[in-house]
Amino acid sequence: KLTSVIIPNSIITIKYGAFANNELINVIISNKITSIGDYAFFSNKLTSVIIPESVILLVTQHFHTIY
Repeated sequence: KLTSVIIPNSIITIKYGAFANNELINVIISNKITSIGDYAFFSNKLTSVIIPESVILLVTQHFHTIY
């Protein structure tokens, strides 16, 4: 399971459930990301998330069940 991820500038969308059910503590989201899909980070262990200003679409349930 993943514990850390860096999303590069070549990615503009994080799709539904992309990083769900891991053990992510740290995520670095590039400033090229424009949308984050449902359940993208569902069921992880994130301690903080910085969402760049470039994100224009943030649907519901993307960070559900973070503990």
